Formats: sequence, structure tokens, C-alpha cells
Amino acid sequence: MSPRPIVIVGAGLAGANAAEALRRQGFEDAIILIDRDLDVPYDRPPLSKEFLTADHEPVVRLWDDDQLTRLSVKLELGTTVSSVDVARKRVVTTDGRQWHYWKLLLATGSEARRLDTIKGAHLGNVYYLRTLQDARQLKRAIQDVERVVVIGAGFIGAEVAASLRQIGKSVVVVEILPRPFERLWGTEAAEYLIWLHQQHGIEWRLGQKVLEFWGESRVTHVKTSDTVIECDAVIIGTGAVPAAPVAPGHFEKGYVVNEFGQTNIPDVYAAGDCTTWPYHGHAIHVEHWDHAKNHGRMAAENMIGSTPRPYRNVPYFWSDQYDTRLQYLGYAPEWDFEVIRGEPQGGAGAIFYVKEGRVMAGLFINQSKGILAARRIIDRQAVVPPERLGDPSIPLNEVTCEK
Repeated sequence: MSPRPIVIVGAGLAGANAAEALRRQGFEDAIILIDRDLDVPYDRPPLSKEFLTADHEPVVRLWDDDQLTRLSVKLELGTTVSSVDVARKRVVTTDGRQWHYWKLLLATGSEARRLDTIKGAHLGNVYYLRTLQDARQLKRAIQDVERVVVIGAGFIGAEVAASLRQIGKSVVVVEILPRPFERLWGTEAAEYLIWLHQQHGIEWRLGQKVLEFWGESRVTHVKTSDTVIECDAVIIGTGAVPAAPVAPGHFEKGYVVNEFGQTNIPDVYAAGDCTTWPYHGHAIHVEHWDHAKNHGRMAAENMIGSTPRPYRNVPYFWSDQYDTRLQYLGYAPEWDFEVIRGEPQGGAGAIFYVKEGRVMAGLFINQSKGILAARRIIDRQAVVPPERLGDPSIPLNEVTCEK
């Protein structure tokens, strides 16, 4: 038996990057990567985009066979963890096996938020998109349908709707909020996104709640608080929730970790979508590719390093919808005012979110120039004169700031 085995529960982006980081840092003992998914570690962002629009199945594997051999990671796929015995330092799986660990990383990710309480949600043509198996099932199903109702206009819902329009499907999006993304990005950006999807033929049903799915074996109509929509398939994209905890400890919108990725249990770390972590005095939870990758790497390095490294990354995510790329940096649950740079409504510009004079976050629309400078400004939560911040003739790395 390896004297210092590391067990990673979750073979998604955080878990896979943690395993890579361990080997890169010279860790030579056993790494056991456990996941209930049946597929080798894979990338999720393409599942709502290229995977649905391509006439073939894109390669989404994170590791090819040669990489897997070089990493020498023991993959235990199709295996569900039932509990963690922290006293004996053992991970217990539902098939009765136990895995001893020296250090444990919980990277269990998140799961689709389900609408199981709605009548008809069990019918055969109601789909979710979270896993590679989900994507394969959905890709097969949409070949033979014309009218699709997408429930929820979050990232998955909006991206799936865009992909379906690109392959010629008729799409109606039902969103319970009066404007999608308004809480996150404000009215200006929300109005732009409504317009963007309308220009590509999306029908919106905004401010409407789904009440029931009608049909016998398959949904034929979706009943909302305001209308009835005929359809051939339903795709639910109402967000995600952290996977249910498998280990004891502080769990609140995920495992609560400190700046080093440590839980409140000795030798147990957590990373990625299944965590709540400290950022500028806030305990935040995000479910994005960039965070999962970097958080997994940091936690792995801290598990074996002599000097822990704090996690200081500015939250970042992107979303591709049609030919539009949206990039968001920072964290701004609320703000005093927005600073507009360029022409976001015209499809190329940025919106900055300012609280108490400090730049907390920024949304870039088809505008990559200035992202690095914006990251530095947001990382410092710097004070920047609004008139300079909003002047596109002044490069972002030249606007005057103060701490």
C-alpha cells in the first residue's frame, strides 16, 4: 500500500487538475480518483455548444490514453462514495469498498437543479444537461424534434437555446424573472441579451412560472402562469446546486473552505463547484470553469506543500452565445452604479460595477482588449474616476487608480 495515498472524490475539472498538479509538483505516491460518472474526465463547456451543433461528437476528454498512463492515476469510475470515515481516514463507497487516504480532496462538483415537483416532469422528452451522457442523449433526441421549450435563461439555458437555434430548431425560453441575468449584470446587459436572442429567432416568455407539463408518455404542452406552449421536447436549465455532501464538516452552499482550500476537518480539502470560499471579505460560491481549474490546482499544491499558498484568483467566467462572447470578472452582489465603456448595446463594450467608489466587477461583450488590465483593477478593488473608466480612448492600464 502507498504510504501517502491521496484520494480525490470527483473526476471533473477540479479533481482532474488537482491530480495533474500533484504529479507536476513531484508527488509520487498513489492518487485514487473516484467518480460516479462512467466517462473519463472531460470538459463540460462544449456540451451546451459545439457538442449540440456539430455533425459529429467533439472530443471533450481532458486526458488521452497517453496522458492517463503518464499521470498514473487510479480511476474508479461508475463508483459512488457513500461516506467518509474521518476518524479512520477512509472513503467508503456504495459497493462496500474502502479507500484509505493520507489527504482527501472533495471535488464533487454540482448537479442540475431539478423540477421534479412539477406535474409531468418525469415524462420521456424532458431533458437536463449536466453530464456527457446527458449531452449524448439530448443530441440524439433533438434530431427528430422541431419545437423545443427551454426552461430557465441562465448560462446553460441561454447557451442551449442559442445552439438549438443555430441548427434550425424553433425555441421558446421560459424564464421566471422579468429579465434574464438582471440580478447579476443589471438592466443594460439584460436588455441586450433579450435583444440578441430575439434577433436569432428566440421567443421569450419572461416573468412566467412553469406550472405543469401536459402529455401522457411525452410532453406535448408546457403550461405556464400566463400561457400554454406547444412543444416536442423540454430542456430544463434552471441552474445547479452543489452535490450532496459525502463527508462531515461545515457545508453551506458547498463545503466551506479557507483561503488554502482546507475544510474544518484535518487533512480534508475541497475545491471547485462544491465549495464556498473567502473572497475580499465575502464567503462566495461560484460554478465556473476557471475557478474549478485553478482552485483544484491550488488545493492540490497545498495538500503536499510545506508553505500553503492562499487562493486569490479573481472570479472569471465566459459564455458564448451565437457569435457573441460574454466575459465577466469579479464579484458584485450589489453595486451603486454602472460605468459603461464603449457600446455594449451595440455588441462591443464593457460594463463596470462600482460599489462605494471601488470597481468590483466588469462584464465584457465581444471585447477582449483590456481584460488583463481590468483583472488587476478588480483584484485591487481600485478607485478609478468614472469618467476615465468609461472613456474607451484611455487604455484600461493607464486609468489612474488608488488603493
